[in-house]
Amino acid sequence: MQAWRPVGRRRPASPAEEQGALAWWKAMAWGSLFVRFALPTLLLWAWGLALHGGAHPGWWGALALVSIFNAWQAFGLLLGFQRGLKERLYLWPARVAADVAAPGLWALVAGLAWLAAALGPAWSRPLALAVGSVATFLAAAFGAYACVSILMGPRTLRLREQDPGREGDFPPPMGLPGRLRLAHLSDLHLTVADDVNAEYGGPGGNAAYRALLKAHGRRLQRQQAVLLTGDLVDSGRAGEWERFFDPWDRLGLGDRCVFVPGNHEINIIDPGDWSALDPAHVLRAKRLVRTLAALDRLQGQRAWVLGPQGPRRLRQHLADHAALLTGFIEDPGLMGRPAPWLRRLAYLVSGRGLPSSAGLKERLRRLDAVWRASFPQMVELPGTRALAVVVNSNVDAVSLWDNALGQVTPEQLARLQRLAALPRFRGRPRLTLLHHHVALPPLPWGWLRNFKADLMSLLNPRDLVAALPPGRQLILHGHKHLSYFGRLEGRFQVVSAPSSTLRDERAPRRPRGFYTLAVAWGPGEVTLAGKPEFWDYKA
Repeated sequence: MQAWRPVGRRRPASPAEEQGALAWWKAMAWGSLFVRFALPTLLLWAWGLALHGGAHPGWWGALALVSIFNAWQAFGLLLGFQRGLKERLYLWPARVAADVAAPGLWALVAGLAWLAAALGPAWSRPLALAVGSVATFLAAAFGAYACVSILMGPRTLRLREQDPGREGDFPPPMGLPGRLRLAHLSDLHLTVADDVNAEYGGPGGNAAYRALLKAHGRRLQRQQAVLLTGDLVDSGRAGEWERFFDPWDRLGLGDRCVFVPGNHEINIIDPGDWSALDPAHVLRAKRLVRTLAALDRLQGQRAWVLGPQGPRRLRQHLADHAALLTGFIEDPGLMGRPAPWLRRLAYLVSGRGLPSSAGLKERLRRLDAVWRASFPQMVELPGTRALAVVVNSNVDAVSLWDNALGQVTPEQLARLQRLAALPRFRGRPRLTLLHHHVALPPLPWGWLRNFKADLMSLLNPRDLVAALPPGRQLILHGHKHLSYFGRLEGRFQVVSAPSSTLRDERAPRRPRGFYTLAVAWGPGEVTLAGKPEFWDYKA
């Protein structure tokens, strides 16, 4: 069965079409924010300024309306994030905080603002009104986020770190006769061109990627498998995927690699502009399709998913939905098709009545079902009974707040256990691959940066490890560009890859590079078989 390949094989929207549509979506999204937030606030503030000459009762009304309005709108802004976050939380105090933190902080800040307006001199009341309106919005918008995140911290698992430079930290495993040679690459962050910056603000990994393959291409060809744990591209654009596949295909590595998607493949909108919004998830849909095409191109014939009638190859699963998937790529007007002015106005005022092509919501619903059914995957590795389990740990998100959060849904974990119980896979050793951190070592940073790292780790790591088979298990991931090895709860070996093209965030002066791993496996078990080797290069 031939792979369907919208990545670089079919006509995508032209750069001009895609940029024009993206600009239109940005204008609509920011227009919505202005109409719903800024304009009413400015009008109420102007009313307060007109009354600043004395202790007019209108002051109280203006301040109360601004405070209540901002709090209400902030709740609306948080609604999607907060609802999704609460669904991912298994710790009941965090659920309580999600419900009480925002109104509690709003009441506190609004009360202080009203007190300042009542007790201060007349000239200070406009300032009190302005501060009160901004502060109540910020308190409502960030209060639940901060409190919930703090309560999430204790759920992060901690592991006993191993030094990759010490042979004694990686003793020879007993009772596991099988051997496997692996290379582990991650977080390449390729952009559409060398002069286009990545999301973090600096150059993308294009030049370093070419240098890596030039220096170590033959070494990669000698490995039994090459593991790619996400963020190969920086924002999921077609041109970025072409930057990845062009040199990769020339080396003939497609028959031995295993790819798991990261948040940059599917959740990042515009690497150069965090203000880009995607309220209908249309841009995200196009990135999902490109990522599915990449998965099919790299491992479609070796990956198995759970279908309605049992296991089936990923390529067959996606081919059944080829018309739906390629439609998102080949319709250049999908993102920016004009809508009637009344519908646009309704969207600006309420955020509802999203501008879209006919039947888009149904198409998005069907695409989401195809995406969810594509995970987990059991990927066969060449020349061995061992399997690589591809787990999607990305949340469904397009915002600055939560695009990098990670969770493995209960439905996906249930499918994983059903797949593992099938005769084809029962008892076979499995490497578990995902994008997000399952556990963190002690980090030497300040509390704020450590807190951010905790927040961007997997939200439900205990659920994932509980779904893995007994005995020694190997978990590999990328995400935060942190290089470490460690033991978790005695039997889990965790391998975290740095960015293979940018840098190791724990050791910024260290040369770029990647690790090769010797892996031992036996019936139902897999772990490292010795000290990992690091291979650097000059970009």
